Amino acid sequence: MQRFGGFLRDTRYTSLPNPLLGPLLAEIDTLGELTCTLRVIALIYQKRGSRPWMTLDELLQDSILRESLVTKGKGPDEEILQGIRKAVARGTLLEAYENSRGEDRTFILVNDQQGRNTIQRLHLISDCPDPVEPPTTDESPIYRANIFSLYEENIGPLTPLLTDELKEAADLYPSNWVQEAFKEAVVLQKRNWRYIARILERWALEGKDNGKPGRHPKTTDPKEYLRRYGPLSNR
Repeated sequence: MQRFGGFLRDTRYTSLPNPLLGPLLAEIDTLGELTCTLRVIALIYQKRGSRPWMTLDELLQDSILRESLVTKGKGPDEEILQGIRKAVARGTLLEAYENSRGEDRTFILVNDQQGRNTIQRLHLISDCPDPVEPPTTDESPIYRANIFSLYEENIGPLTPLLTDELKEAADLYPSNWVQEAFKEAVVLQKRNWRYIARILERWALEGKDNGKPGRHPKTTDPKEYLRRYGPLSNR
């Protein structure tokens, strides 16, 4: 075994649901299920803002899964399928189907609010149960109303397309992130939703506080912020 050299200073971080690092970690009893769960969450996390799902075919071709799940007597396809099925049965992942032009496609999603909303929005076929817990404060109608107010007060009138994007942002990001992103955009005179959305996506990918989760936000110097995020305003 070659010794790992350690995480680099600019390493990006992936957010994981806290239960997965607590009680669920104690319950997951096979390496295949744990590997598939972590890999699916990581892949979908990288795609947030574009599409919060992976197809089963994509996962079966994923080089990391194929190299990780090779055991004597079983090929990687069988191991991947078994790991995903166990995760779906446990409820950490969701499986959904689409029949388009006579061709079936299988989608794998994280069993979170975004994943459940995606199944409903795309009218996919799934046995996805209703969540046991009520939506959190950040996903409540009050929070969504607040994000709409932030937009109207700081940028301008809403359009139907922007309304959908703001709803999705309300599902994806904590309310304090959204409020701080709006504040930064106003301070830097970047009153543009795409700019704010890119800030949120960058925080989600790299970690809001320089890759160190769980800390209070730092006061950002406008010049430093423009250096880091300025190019986003042109995207």
